[in-house]
Order: sequence, then C-alpha cells, then structure tokens
Amino acid sequence: MNIYSNKNLKIKNLLRLQKKYGLRIEQHLIIVEGLREIEKALQGNYKPKEIFICKDLTEKINVLQHFPRIIEISRKVFEKIAYRKKSGGLIGLFYRHAIKLENLNTSKALFLLILDGIEKPGNLGAILRSAEAIDLDGIILYKSKTDIFHPNVIRASLGTVFTQKIIEIAPSKLFFWIKKNKVQLIVSSLRNDATNLYHSDLRAKIAVVIGSESFGASKEIIKASDKILKIPMRGNIDSLNVSNAAAVILFEAFRQRLDGISSN
Repeated sequence: MNIYSNKNLKIKNLLRLQKKYGLRIEQHLIIVEGLREIEKALQGNYKPKEIFICKDLTEKINVLQHFPRIIEISRKVFEKIAYRKKSGGLIGLFYRHAIKLENLNTSKALFLLILDGIEKPGNLGAILRSAEAIDLDGIILYKSKTDIFHPNVIRASLGTVFTQKIIEIAPSKLFFWIKKNKVQLIVSSLRNDATNLYHSDLRAKIAVVIGSESFGASKEIIKASDKILKIPMRGNIDSLNVSNAAAVILFEAFRQRLDGISSN
C-alpha cells in the first residue's frame, strides 16, 4: 500500500492516535518511531500491527518481515506524522500488553519497582534505563500520569520500556497482593525520621516506590509502607532529581542482592 497525501484517512487516524492517549489505550496500540526502538519492541515480544516506511529516509528494512502490513509513504507524509525529526523513516504500530501480578514468581525474593504518579517522560525514561540494568522482576504503574509508551519515554529509555515487565493494576488490588505475598513496601522520603538507605536490608521481597516529582509518594502508599528510607546527602542540597534518586536506591538494593550482604 502506498500513501502520498496527508489527507489519507489512515494518516488522519494515525495523527489522532498520536494526540489522544485515551484513544491509544482504547485501541490497545503503541506508536514506535525509529529502527532501534522498533527492534526493542520486537525483542520484547510486542505484537506488530503495521509499519509506515519512507524509503527516501531509510535503507534499514530488515524489520519489515515482522509486520503483517507495510505502508510506503512519501517524505512529505512522513514529515507530517513523525513525532521526532530524526526517526529514520520508520514508524511502527504495535499492540499494547501488560503483565499480570498473578503471573510473577512469588516463591523468590521479588525485586519490584512501583512508579507512583511520575509526571515527566524524560524522568520516566531514565528510570526505565536504570531498571533495565538491574534486571527487575516487574515495574508496577500506580496512578500513572504519563503514558509509559509516550514517544519521549521510549526515546529517553532507549527502548528499554519494551524489555521490562510492565504491570498495570488498580490501587486496591495492588495493596491486597502485596500483603498476601508478604512483599515489603519501600518508600523514599525526605522525612527526618526516615531510615538511612545504607543502614537498611533490602534483600527480601521488596517493592521500591518512586513518587512523583512534585509530591513524592501517595499518602496511602506511605501509610502502607514497611520501610521509609532516605538517601544521605551533604552539601547545600537536600534532594535529587527523581530519576537520580531512583538509580541510587535501586542500585543499592541490587548491590546487596548481588553480594548477599547489606551495609548494616
């Protein structure tokens, strides 16, 4: 199929899909730009629907074999639908899917991350890159304010969003599951009574909560938490960027599990 006009119905539908998060959720679709990102989505076993290709802008067509429908478009059309200026002439549509909490292996010392209302795509993507480096068992979206498959999240994560086990669940079910499976809820905070991160044993079943940039963790999560931790700091600053704070906490837990010891 070839498309040379911006007024084509399929192009209009794609533009609507780009602009409306609710529509993407309703149709269970993800828009993925760029060869590396498309390869990551395929690696993560996301089911491909169709791909738009501008052959004037790319010679990399090895991924085309995975798509049931290939749509060739002109440079003019591609420039209209591309979110990024440099996406290599490829835009793929994939079906969204999520892992269920019930499918996790609870017989092991689970290492989970709960993203509690993270707002900025760049921060979300950076956290996902850190998560990829330590091989988390799952990432739980709680009161999500940003589409985890937003183009800027995909780009900032270097496509690692597709290789993570993304879990979407209602808040009430989350707390029930955590209590039932004896998972420790670990929250970071600037509170004076919070425990020093490096004096905490993080080798058991844990779910590390990273709260929003503006408000931190939700009140109900803090109330339900088993441990409230803080990152010790010196100098004239009392907080870190949320993605940096997440990396510090996650890698300390990873270090303890790797070594089999804590800093106590």
